[in-house]
Amino acid sequence: MALNKFMKEGGKDWKKSKYVYAISSVQAQMFLIRNVVKKLLDSNSSLLLLGSLINGTSQLFSENQSIDMFSQRNMFSLKEVEDIPEGLLNELRFIKQRSPQWFDARKQLKLTGSTIFGGLGLDSLKLQRRHFDKVVKNIEIAEVISEDTAKRMEHGTVSEIHAIATLTTKVLPLYYPNLAYIEEGAHVINSNGTPLILVSPDGSLGKMNMDGIDIPTPVVACEFKCPSPSDFRTPVHYDMPIRYIPQNLSEMASMNVEELIYLCWTDESSTVFR
Repeated sequence: MALNKFMKEGGKDWKKSKYVYAISSVQAQMFLIRNVVKKLLDSNSSLLLLGSLINGTSQLFSENQSIDMFSQRNMFSLKEVEDIPEGLLNELRFIKQRSPQWFDARKQLKLTGSTIFGGLGLDSLKLQRRHFDKVVKNIEIAEVISEDTAKRMEHGTVSEIHAIATLTTKVLPLYYPNLAYIEEGAHVINSNGTPLILVSPDGSLGKMNMDGIDIPTPVVACEFKCPSPSDFRTPVHYDMPIRYIPQNLSEMASMNVEELIYLCWTDESSTVFR
């Protein structure tokens, strides 16, 4: 932010302005910091590789910028709806997120993982009333999404595959060598036998039966966040934002697990919390 301010004050010919020394100093410091961060990230990657070698899972580890997800043996994706066996069509867990069936299921319940923070009144009273009017009074309320918000949502959606790649090729080979990432559809939380909340975890960790006979039992829930680049905040999360805590707790409850992996991804680095 300081550099941008100095550059703006200095104008196009900033090298001849009174800000030239300040700008040059900041640029030099940023160059040094980037080099230090790169060395730290390289060292971290080397430690992850050594850990996977010790675990005997180095074949799952990758230092490449891109990987073939279809050959990644510790990752399992959901089938398209038309390819799901008939006996599993009523199981929301196996219905891909953002499919027509998934959207229909979300409309049937009063709360979802993404609306639970506002629905519980943890945001503003205005948003809580808006949510109540929409889901309880069935008042038609037009969703107004700004262009900036739409771009951030789109960025998060298209970047999720990169978060999965980071999890399966960096984190799992060291910390969860015996578990695989499994894509999840949706899970329902009941209240006194009545469906109340529908949550859609970004995935789970579990043991996958390659014979395809047994349905895998979730052991760890997974949630990914991929923030859009911004000059006004750190690129990744260094603690879990409060607004995501109810969502993550509901995902854990829906799958009856006691652990959750929270992975925040950017194209330069990622942070992981358990």
